[in-house]
Amino acid sequence: MFNQNNNLSIVNIFLIAIIIVVNLLFTFIPLLNILSYESSALNGVLFGLISGIYWLHNKNKNSVINHLKFYSIISAIPLIILFISTLVCQQCPLSDGLLFYTVFALPSLIVGACLAELSIKISDHYKYLWFIFVFLIILLGFLPELYFNPQIYFYNPLFSYYPGVIYDENIQITEKLLLYRTVTVLFSILILAIFNIKNNFSKFWQRYVIFIVVVLYLSSYFVKSHLGFSTNLERIENELKGKIEIENLTILYPNNISELQKNILILEHLYSLQKNIKLFGKFDEKITSIIFRSGAQKKELFGAQNADVTKPWLNQIYVNLDNYKNSLNHELLHVFSKKFGNGLFNLPSNYNPGLVEGFATAFDNNYDNYDIDYLAFLAYNKGYKISLKNLFTDYSFFTNAPSISYIYAGSFIKYLSQIYSNKKITEYYSDPDFVKIFLKSIDKLEEDYYKYLVLLPFEFNPDKANLYFGSKPLIKKYCARAAAKELKNAWQTFNEEKFYLAEELFHGIYKYSNSYSAFNGIIQSKIKTEKFSDAKNLLETEKKNFAGSSYFYNIEYLLAFLYSKEKNLSSSIHYYGSLIAQNPRESYYNNSAVYKTIASIDSNKYYNFINYPNLRREIIKKLVPEHSDVFLQYYLDNYLLEGKDNSDSTYVLNYQNEMLEIEEILKSKLYNSETYYQLGKFSFNNLDLERAISFTEIALKNLSEERRSIISEFLTKLKWMSVHEKAVLRN
Repeated sequence: MFNQNNNLSIVNIFLIAIIIVVNLLFTFIPLLNILSYESSALNGVLFGLISGIYWLHNKNKNSVINHLKFYSIISAIPLIILFISTLVCQQCPLSDGLLFYTVFALPSLIVGACLAELSIKISDHYKYLWFIFVFLIILLGFLPELYFNPQIYFYNPLFSYYPGVIYDENIQITEKLLLYRTVTVLFSILILAIFNIKNNFSKFWQRYVIFIVVVLYLSSYFVKSHLGFSTNLERIENELKGKIEIENLTILYPNNISELQKNILILEHLYSLQKNIKLFGKFDEKITSIIFRSGAQKKELFGAQNADVTKPWLNQIYVNLDNYKNSLNHELLHVFSKKFGNGLFNLPSNYNPGLVEGFATAFDNNYDNYDIDYLAFLAYNKGYKISLKNLFTDYSFFTNAPSISYIYAGSFIKYLSQIYSNKKITEYYSDPDFVKIFLKSIDKLEEDYYKYLVLLPFEFNPDKANLYFGSKPLIKKYCARAAAKELKNAWQTFNEEKFYLAEELFHGIYKYSNSYSAFNGIIQSKIKTEKFSDAKNLLETEKKNFAGSSYFYNIEYLLAFLYSKEKNLSSSIHYYGSLIAQNPRESYYNNSAVYKTIASIDSNKYYNFINYPNLRREIIKKLVPEHSDVFLQYYLDNYLLEGKDNSDSTYVLNYQNEMLEIEEILKSKLYNSETYYQLGKFSFNNLDLERAISFTEIALKNLSEERRSIISEFLTKLKWMSVHEKAVLRN
């Protein structure tokens, strides 16, 4: 292949060298250092470029055999390098990697040759310039969809498919993806065949074919949504079917929700809107809020299953129905930030994710019902300290656990707003220069911030810090993509009640990934097959591997349960006591306190409680008046209105009856702030605003500092809704 022309040999060697060097560089970069989606997609782009340049140089100078040799060599090089790197670095399953490589990378060789062929026919004299131009047009062809469509996933002839944000680890090779790739390859082969038949076309027919290709490519933008390869607003409206237009808001929602859910949806949106108008002034443009029925529907139509996202330049937010109350205000803040972003897509000019997310997190000031300063205080005092200079000047946002980056970014921006004013924050968002806006370097501001953090009047809980921050970012996980896919299959097997097979699958995943989800799957499978002793022994053996992580507390909780199954009451009480002392989260504390109390006062009742779920509600309800707050909170969280008819009229009647009983219980003694806060939230979820306000006002009288701003804000929201409810819902 290399003896026909010396210049040709140098070009071929150079192209092969590029493939080698780039893939060797991949071996030093997390996510790219294994045979996976990321490395395959990037090799797809590289293959398209290399193949096109090779075709421009060698189309008429090499035989078919020599062409095949070259393509075989460049196809094999990344495969060999990444195969070895996978075995050395992470020992991930190779089957998925090979499939990704076959579907995402290899077809781009044909696509690249096709683009080169088109460039030759457009102008043989300027074929290289035309190829680079056409290649970039195809590579960046997703930009109109990104800019104009409500989606973050893309199908592309060169990299095949981009799933959206990094939080959704599970990328599957679906029938739709295979169809897209097959059509792309067949179309490329057709173009190559048309231009290389023996009796070649005249210039006129060549240009006519090129014209047809251009028209087909441009029209694909409008056709793809009908074929399911892109998503426009019309497609989302047709899928969701529910639509509300009020003030400058359009809300698209699943039309099968109850009238109660719809009314709360409207009030939540209008309150968040007016709250942000107070902070940043009127927002004159139309805002569209899209509420997906489920994560699966959101994944299909938008591209991200778990992450809630905003496109500020479109004034559109995308959230799930089951979580919108927690994320709505955060996402609306991203829309309002559009007023200050001077960069492309109305983002800051430095496109720093720390600033983008820090802005919304700061002014929302609610992370899992805690003040963000409290969680930053926990992180710092536990040793989870990061460089704010890096967070706000580069892309280290993604190298930390997501909770760490969000919390520090938000708390730091909140600190700056308190010291320098909200106006200074909006100025910094418009012109991200610390010295210019705040008259101090980032190093000095960081020093001042950490001094402020240490002196905050919060109680330090190291276990709560571990719960929130003791997890790995995606780039530090082992075989994240492969594990996510196999975990989905294993849990599906578990849900189909094939517990022995599921346990085997979970074992295989845990062996290479150390994934807690896989480990938990093993334990849950053993519990379902009543291998309680095996499950307990495995937990005792492995729990040291999860010490200091967010998963450790669930292991202790499972151990308490399993010792109960063995009627080892003392060990069970020991672990419940450990969770009470650590108090990593209210649910762990409350559940453990309830179980420990029942076990301590009546072992037979405790065993009935553990072994017979159908008896739990009545046992708890009888114990609520006699025991501590946690019993009432446990009852509220788990059993209030359980099994009741959810039709509107019947549900309201059941709710009223339940609340009358609860109010009788409340007369027996004084309950703590957290209990009244939970009652306030429960009443609000039933749009009983009068009760919700009453309970929340009591909650505010005696509460910890970490909840004060959250409950105060909740009360403000309730009072606003109480004033505006009738007028808003009547319209």
